[in-house]
Amino acid sequence: MKVIVYMAVTLDGFIAKEDGGTDFASPLEWESYKNKIKEVGNVVMGRRTYDQMTRNNDSYIVDGAILVVVTHDKDLLITGENMFVAGSPEEAVKILEDKGCATALIGGGGIVNASFLDKGLVDELYLDLEPVAIGKGIGLFEGASVETKFELVEIKNLSKDELQLHYRAIR
Repeated sequence: MKVIVYMAVTLDGFIAKEDGGTDFASPLEWESYKNKIKEVGNVVMGRRTYDQMTRNNDSYIVDGAILVVVTHDKDLLITGENMFVAGSPEEAVKILEDKGCATALIGGGGIVNASFLDKGLVDELYLDLEPVAIGKGIGLFEGASVETKFELVEIKNLSKDELQLHYRAIR
């Protein structure tokens, strides 16, 4: 299964503010993110990202897409068709494979991104570069313990000020 990490990122390398907020991401970036979810048919996120998204009026929900929340909290109850809880990156991938998905889209946060990277599961990376520096926050691969090299596949303008960088992991 191909695994893609897709994130909005600030110029100083953060995917969220310290409180998890992503108000620096433009409406155009959110639309691009949702289009990728529609294309792939799923999104995988960590518990804190899930909690943050649900506080923001379910902005993560895309009709028909599978949602997998990766958490160590075995008591997390999420309700809804196509919504699942996984205890590890491998379990998340297995759930999606069992549902017939060929690609997994990882949508944060930094710890979950790092857990997929540390397991050698990240194949591609889409970064929507937002024209803002926030000084401190949550890193793209928060606490990752392995070095992974990527090659640039494509640069696309999302707007006059925003770029989308597409990378592929070098194996």
